[in-house]
Amino acid sequence: DEYWEGFFDVISHIMRNAGSPVYFAFYQYCSPSITEAIGRAVKNKCKRIILVPAMFIPGDRMCELEIKERVEFTKILYPEAEIIYAWPYPEEEVANFIINQIERFDK
Repeated sequence: DEYWEGFFDVISHIMRNAGSPVYFAFYQYCSPSITEAIGRAVKNKCKRIILVPAMFIPGDRMCELEIKERVEFTKILYPEAEIIYAWPYPEEEVANFIINQIERFDK
């Protein structure tokens, strides 16, 4: 479907430009899971893993509690790796991203 294709276009761009190995994961319904992706990264000798969710706006139970709990569990499974949950995003940066999009179309 179009959403799936768009998702992988964004992931592909990130993988090409991030400067570090990138492993994508899903919280639910799809594979690989967060735990599986972190396991792959550890197996490939990644010592520092930064988990960055695609949800940008605070207030989401999944990001605030559920993913955070899953990350804490995964830290127990892989104590040899530093696992960082890079969330929440700075609200001002999220707002500026949206403002830039508005300005892009308001010409």
